[in-house]
Amino acid sequence: MLFYPDSKKIIILGINNLSLYLSKKLCKDYDIVLLDNKNDIINHEIDVIIDQYNENLVSSLKKHDIKNTDYFFSLTDKNEFNLFSAQLAKKMGAVKTASLITEDNYLLYNNNIDMLFNPFEIIINKISTMLNEKDIKILKCQLPGKINLSKIIIKAGEVFSCKKIKDINLKGGLIIFISRRNKVIFPEPDIELIPGDEVYIIHKSGMLKDIIRKLHIYKQKKALFIIGGNKLGLSIIRRWSSFYEPIIIVEPDLEICHKLAIQSDKILILNGEGTDINLLKEEGFDKSSTVLAISNNDLNNLLSGFCVKKEGCKNVITIINNENHKEIAKMLELKKFIIGPDTILNDMQHFLKDRKLNKYVFTRDVFASKYKANDSSTVLNKKIKDIKIKDGISIAYIIRDNKVIIPNGEMKILDNDELFIFYHKKNFNNLINIFGDIVE
Repeated sequence: MLFYPDSKKIIILGINNLSLYLSKKLCKDYDIVLLDNKNDIINHEIDVIIDQYNENLVSSLKKHDIKNTDYFFSLTDKNEFNLFSAQLAKKMGAVKTASLITEDNYLLYNNNIDMLFNPFEIIINKISTMLNEKDIKILKCQLPGKINLSKIIIKAGEVFSCKKIKDINLKGGLIIFISRRNKVIFPEPDIELIPGDEVYIIHKSGMLKDIIRKLHIYKQKKALFIIGGNKLGLSIIRRWSSFYEPIIIVEPDLEICHKLAIQSDKILILNGEGTDINLLKEEGFDKSSTVLAISNNDLNNLLSGFCVKKEGCKNVITIINNENHKEIAKMLELKKFIIGPDTILNDMQHFLKDRKLNKYVFTRDVFASKYKANDSSTVLNKKIKDIKIKDGISIAYIIRDNKVIIPNGEMKILDNDELFIFYHKKNFNNLINIFGDIVE
C-alpha cells in the first residue's frame, strides 16, 4: 500500500467485523493501519496496512507514526483496554481518538478521549427511530458519543403530567423546548406540562434509561419478541423494559439460554427458532407484537423477519451485518432493516469531520448554534443566571475540556467553553446581542 502525503491517516486497533467494514469504507479517503495482537492475522483484501503488535503497544504506535495520525480507533472486545489505548494514543500525539465501549458506565471515564461510542446504543437508537409506537424516541445524536436529543410525549396520569418545569429534576438531562398544538414553547419555571405535550430533552449518552425510570413511563401491553440472545438483545432489554410487557427472547442455543436466564431476571427465554411461528404464538405473538430479529446470523434474521411479516406483523425490524444481504432483504420485502456496521459508520461520520452542528432541529422554528467563549466574550466568568437570556433561547449543554456539562443557573462561563444554544428563529438578533458572533 502506498501512503500519500496529503491523505489523512487512521490507525485502528483490533481486527474484527466492524474494523474491517470501516477500513473497507474509509480506505478510499484515508491511509489506514490495522493493528492486532493475534498470532494468525489474516491479510484481508483491503487497501490497508495490517500489522501485529505484541505486548509493547507503545513501540508499535511509534513504528506507525502515531504523532502524525489524524484519527485513532480502539475497537477491541475489551472495554478497559480500549479506554487505555485511546488515552495512550492521545498522549502520544494522535489528533483525535475514539474508543468502543459496550457498557454505559464507562462514559463517566472518558478523560481526554474525543469520542466514546457504544455500538449497541447506536443500533438501538436507530431501531427507536424506526418504531413509531413508543412514547419516548431518540431523535438524533446531537454530539456523537456524548449528547442525544430525545422526545417524550406526556400522557394523562403520568408523573410529569400537570407538573411545573421548576419541579422537574432530570439528572443528566435538560428540557430544551416543548411542542404544544404545533406551537413551540421554551421552558420557563412556572410552565406546566399538560397531556399531549411533546417534550424535547437533551441528555448525556447512556442517561436515557435513568430519565425513563424517573418519568415512570407506563408499560405497553404489546409483546416484544427478540430473536437472538446476544449482547445487543440484553442491551435492548435494559433500555426498553419500561416500554414492553412481556419481553421474550428466542434463542436456538440451549447453553446460551441458560446463561441468559441468569442475566435476565423476569424475561421469558424460549429455546427455539424465530421462524417457528407456532412457538411464538404460544407466548402471545400476534399482529400487534414488535419483533426484532437481531441474532448474529443474517440469514436467520432475514427468514425470521419474513415469517413474522407474513403473519401480518408490521413492527418487524431485521438486523444484518453483511451489506450484500440487503438485496435479500428487499427481495423478501422487509422494508425495515438495519445494516449494523453501516449504522455505526454513519454515526462516526460526525467524528471524522469537524464538529458540525445541524442548525435545523425541529420544524421551521427551532435552530441551534455553537458559541466559543474567549477572553473578549461579554459572558466570560458570568453565571448563566446573570446573563440576560430572553425567552426563546436556551443554553443546552457546554463542552469544557472535552467533557459534556448540562448547565444550571449557577454555572460560570469559562474561557474556551463551547456553548451549544437552542433558540427560536425569531430570537436570532437577541442571540447575537447576548453572545456576539456565533461560531455556527
